[in-house]
Formats: sequence, C-alpha cells, structure tokens
Amino acid sequence: LQVKSAIDTSTRSTSSTSFGTHSHTCSIDITPSAATSKMMCFYHTDAYYNQGGSAALTIFRDSTNIGHSTDGIDFYHSDASTRTISISHIDSPNSTSQITYSIQFRARSGGGTFYVANNTDISHFVIMEIGA
Repeated sequence: LQVKSAIDTSTRSTSSTSFGTHSHTCSIDITPSAATSKMMCFYHTDAYYNQGGSAALTIFRDSTNIGHSTDGIDFYHSDASTRTISISHIDSPNSTSQITYSIQFRARSGGGTFYVANNTDISHFVIMEIGA
C-alpha cells in the first residue's frame, strides 16, 4: 500500500539513560490507509559503545515506545567493537490518522557514550504498510 523511508547520514551519540532521538533524523510520517493496516518497520545501522556497558534502541509511534520499556526492540551489550544493528518489527497502530515513527536510543549502563552509525555514518529506516 505504502512504503516510506528516511536516511540519516551522520553519527549520533548519547550518554543519556533516557530514550530520545538525540538529533537522529530517522523519523517517518505515515497515514494508514485503513485502521486494520499493519506497519512493518525496518531499521539498519551500526553501533558502538566506547566503554563496557549496554544500550537499547527502539521505535516510537508518536510518543509511545512500541518496544520494551527499558530494553527497547534491540539491546546492545558492549564488547568495545562495532556491531550491526538490524531491527524489524510489525506494529498495529489501529488508526487512520497521521503517525510519526521515530528511532530512539539510550545508554543503559557503563557510564560511556553510545554511538549510532559510528563507522558508516548512515542509518536506514523503512516503513511498509501492509493491508489487513
């Protein structure tokens, strides 16, 4: 029915333990064609934590975290190396109003800084509407 995408071409980082976009520009506005539509969300990047610690990435639908409240949809545990992050998630927004999906992330522990798109300087976010 619809496919929308967003690309961020910068490395983003945070030491905050709260979910946020942290200047990340991967957000997508989409208006479902029907209240029964599903949204297939895909996100791909690389990540790095500069100290021993952990971080979480998630997807927000407007102000609602559609992942786990603390662990998000993907949990990153540092071994001081860059790791590929690939998220896929199906959401059921039950709406025909415009929705904004955004990628948000946070540091969880370790006191360091969590970097998104550390090596590649690029993050891809895609939303596909699936008819019910």
